[in-house]
Amino acid sequence: MSLRALSNGVLNLAANQAALTLAFLGKIGMLENFTTFGGKKLNLDGVVREIIEYLREDAEARYRIIVTTDSPGQEGRDLIVPFSTVITFHRIGKGGRVIIHRTSRDDVYTFRDRIYRETVLSITLAQELRTRLSEHIDEDYLLSDNFEVHADVGENGKSRQMVREVMGMIVGSGFNVKIKPDAVGVRIADRFVRPAQRIIKPIFKPA
Repeated sequence: MSLRALSNGVLNLAANQAALTLAFLGKIGMLENFTTFGGKKLNLDGVVREIIEYLREDAEARYRIIVTTDSPGQEGRDLIVPFSTVITFHRIGKGGRVIIHRTSRDDVYTFRDRIYRETVLSITLAQELRTRLSEHIDEDYLLSDNFEVHADVGENGKSRQMVREVMGMIVGSGFNVKIKPDAVGVRIADRFVRPAQRIIKPIFKPA
């Protein structure tokens, strides 16, 4: 295979991956319905504008962009489980801002299901966010430890069984990863988590 053919193949693969990411975000409503801490409603393009404007306010400062998803410690066939995905843009030493997206699933049956879905939501949003930010920000900056995905797993507790798997998913997707107790994004996201809702099943069959 020629170098040109190989290069074209890589570009096509990247384009297909980008299209799949965009389709998935659209399917789960993650191109819309973001909310700032102050209650401002945004779509994903608005999120990008908020981040760019914040970075431009002090271009000499150091920043971290963190994507995290958290959920209540509940799962089961009779529950609707909410997930809160939080984008934190942190001006190091000078505070930061957060933007929240909420979605819910009724097919989170096990602990593994819940952690896996948290991880996929974070990775997928981070991929699309980095793509859109790269139109304004140097790509090397976005590929460094300035852009991180924080995972709700750690070496202690029940989640230790999934640490390697979750870290592999995130690193394999091209992101720096932090786990508990270093994953400050998880502590931030936890503030926006809502309890699961029980599915009320009808007693009688429909007429």
